[in-house]
Amino acid sequence: MIRAILLLSIGFTLLLSAKGYKVPQNFSQAKNIIRMIHFDYKTSWLKECPYVYDKTSCMNKMIVDKKCAGKSRVHIEWTHAIAASFYGRNYVCMREPTCKKYDGTLFAGERCCRMTNEKYLKMEADLQNIVPLLSNHDKKPLLEMVSDSKKGDLARIYLYFNDTYGINLDMSMQMQFYKWHKMDPPDAKECAIYKQIKKIQHNENRWLEEGCAN
Repeated sequence: MIRAILLLSIGFTLLLSAKGYKVPQNFSQAKNIIRMIHFDYKTSWLKECPYVYDKTSCMNKMIVDKKCAGKSRVHIEWTHAIAASFYGRNYVCMREPTCKKYDGTLFAGERCCRMTNEKYLKMEADLQNIVPLLSNHDKKPLLEMVSDSKKGDLARIYLYFNDTYGINLDMSMQMQFYKWHKMDPPDAKECAIYKQIKKIQHNENRWLEEGCAN
């Protein structure tokens, strides 16, 4: 089993470094890729709980250490650090029922935006906004429960999204995130993950470029 996991790890590394690796086109593809990128770390994002791959799920499910998680059989959920309700809040498809079901009923929300808005799809599939959280985590927005050790990480995601997609952060939020960015600079793990993502998506996060230059 150890040999199989080692081979799998090598395969993931080769796959991610291969020239011409495709940029994810949707959230499902993005979750598969970000899971590979995190293979060498295997810790949840907020509590840094270690996890292992569940052999019975063909390595698709990740079980978290129960001493850290507080319960047994807690697994990892690949989750948007910036919620769709926030980054999609300015889109008509999120707010107004402009899409039609087979029975003629109109609806709005994430599904409607996926069907009608290419920019929304890019935001949803952006690897820089997907993090591993515990399945029993508090469902409040991360902004309300992020620890000091992760404030910089979260700030750099918001600031990157504001640069890249124009999510219209107000000045007070920008100043708060800039403060968090300076207070909690990127560490080696954040930089390593960013560099893998950059190779795949071919775009930069200027809030990580300087701190991850070495």
